[in-house]
Amino acid sequence: MLVDTVADYKSPISSFEATTYLFRIYRVLGINKPQRHKNLYIFYTIILNGVVNFLQPIAFTMNYFTNELVSKLGSLLTSIEIVINVYGCTAKFIIIAWLLPRSNATVQLLKKLDERCQAPDELELLKSIKKFGRLVVVVLAVSYLSYSVSQFICSLIAGHPPYGLYIPYINWKRSFWEFLVASSIEFLLMNVSCIVQASNDAYPIIYINILRTHIKILLKRLNRLGTGADKSQDEHLEELKLCIKDHKNLNSLFETIAPIISTTVFVQFMITAAIIALTLINMLFFTTNISAVANSCVYIADLVLEIFPICYYANCLIDDNDLLSMEIFHSAWPEQNKIYRKMLIVFMQRSQQSMSLTAGKMFPINLNTFISIIKFSFSVYTLIKTVGIKE
Repeated sequence: MLVDTVADYKSPISSFEATTYLFRIYRVLGINKPQRHKNLYIFYTIILNGVVNFLQPIAFTMNYFTNELVSKLGSLLTSIEIVINVYGCTAKFIIIAWLLPRSNATVQLLKKLDERCQAPDELELLKSIKKFGRLVVVVLAVSYLSYSVSQFICSLIAGHPPYGLYIPYINWKRSFWEFLVASSIEFLLMNVSCIVQASNDAYPIIYINILRTHIKILLKRLNRLGTGADKSQDEHLEELKLCIKDHKNLNSLFETIAPIISTTVFVQFMITAAIIALTLINMLFFTTNISAVANSCVYIADLVLEIFPICYYANCLIDDNDLLSMEIFHSAWPEQNKIYRKMLIVFMQRSQQSMSLTAGKMFPINLNTFISIIKFSFSVYTLIKTVGIKE
């Protein structure tokens, strides 16, 4: 299991420590099995994910058949916005849970890359990625939970549960206590969903930046290739071979994490444009109070936060990788022997292979795609506005 391998990772400065908070969340969410009490953990996993990732989406769907929601277009749109995201969140979580055990190779690959880091500037980069990875999880979790809290407060002020889930044997209209119970259950379920969503979105951001960090470290080594008058040509050749091995490990790391990123980001791309368009329509046409407008703005900001960092850092990964061939070319190779130069040429050609991530092997994950999604959202909004949905 992945956790067993992670537990054995004892490097003093480890880039894998950037995933510490992420895998702690996975442990809480039931997809990172501990070494002890495995049977009890499996039972916990079934209960938690059965409620959050199976029963909660069903409760949202049943809502359309049991409440007067369909008669209020504004409330219906609010519900649809959440339902689409809940189903998308569940789909991404299932994909990550299914593919995560296949990521065992990342631990060993990162261990090999980390053990090569000896220079002070290289170790400093490893420390920075550790802090960055933990910060990403905290920022995403706080941002998504802020929507859950704001929605909960707004619903209490309005006098109805946050999402109007279908909860058997509880009718929030019957008494004040049932209203509080229904609201609290929905609030807790949505908080767990927000944590699930934060972990879904943190995975690609963290791993892309771990990859970028090791590319930057490799660039520093390439810059030092062939330098040092006290070294023999054989020593320079050995340094080149080690850099080639580093690059091979980087490519292996990329190929290991790419399938998870590709599939989960594809799901996110598919739902984000539709949700932003629906939220804009609801906010501008059907929302009647300031608190609801503010809550919709928070929701849109969270939706943008789900895709913008991934697109931005994927773009940075492409740019960083493109620098490798340039750094190889500008290294001190003219005074090296023929074997060194031939090996360098082959290395330079291989380094020109792009590290371009795609969503579902269809859409490139970059800033251009992010802009296209936002444009599409506003196009849908403009079209529906022209049709005159409010009338």
